[in-house]
Amino acid sequence: MFYGKIQAKSDYHFNSETGIKMSINKIKYIAIISMVCDHLASVFFAPDASIYIVLRLIGRITAPSMCLALAEGFVHTSNRKSISLGFLPLR
Repeated sequence: MFYGKIQAKSDYHFNSETGIKMSINKIKYIAIISMVCDHLASVFFAPDASIYIVLRLIGRITAPSMCLALAEGFVHTSNRKSISLGFLPLR
């Protein structure tokens, strides 16, 4: 396995309107940080507090980001059968 810094051109998502280029790893880090915000809100704040609502809204970024990472992994894998079998517990 090679874990270097070389990335293929398809590993980046580019928004032509804003000019932002992000790798899938950056997207996953953003998803993890937003998930932590969501969990902090649910544990430490009351549901009627405004910070609770803000942190929970930030936490809603997690699901679409992780679904994107899951789809990217499925597209770029060499063994789709084993990946598909891994999805079975999600049903």
